[in-house]
Amino acid sequence: MQWLDLTLDLFFPEPCPACGGVPARTVSLSLCASCLARLWSLPRALPLGPGQCTAVALGAYEGPLGRALLHAKSGAHPRMLHRMGQWAAEQLHLRLPPVDAVVPVPSSMARGIDSAWHLAAPVAHRLDVPLRPLIQRVSVQGQRGQTASLRRLRAAQAYRVPAPQGATPPERVLLLDDVRTTGSTLDACTQELLGAGVRRVHVVTLTVARAPESSPWST
Repeated sequence: MQWLDLTLDLFFPEPCPACGGVPARTVSLSLCASCLARLWSLPRALPLGPGQCTAVALGAYEGPLGRALLHAKSGAHPRMLHRMGQWAAEQLHLRLPPVDAVVPVPSSMARGIDSAWHLAAPVAHRLDVPLRPLIQRVSVQGQRGQTASLRRLRAAQAYRVPAPQGATPPERVLLLDDVRTTGSTLDACTQELLGAGVRRVHVVTLTVARAPESSPWST
């Protein structure tokens, strides 16, 4: 379907999802030139949660990437999320350690779309590994507006990895989510994966709230 996307973008370009400006002539994200120039040049390392081997983010939630993500989620635009996933894959594929599967953090579906799934699919395709929905969400209550301690408590109860039915869990996984706030959701999902037999968890988020003053990620 990439040829169809290119044709639509050529003749019916959508406004920049971050600011409403004229998008640059690029397959990448459909952002305008000004917003593209404000993206991070490299992923940034984040504090590791318990059991995590890698933790990185590709952009700031308060910046153009975060605004574009919110626009895509609020309007339920899977094509835009898929494009963001393609961009994320290009940022990651030469930098990540080898993984055996990409595992999306299941979304609450509050906006009617599983954003992490749409982001993760092109990443798995680019890395040439399976997309494995190993994690199930058992609580649909959102975490917006909660304190960090309450987020951690509820996140620990909100996710589980069901016992595999004859399938061996992947040894090394890329755990992917759209936004990292306190890290409690990613920490909880990491512990569930490790408890299910996964040995190495590499965490990637498209955006991070309150972006840290850290150096670009290097491997």
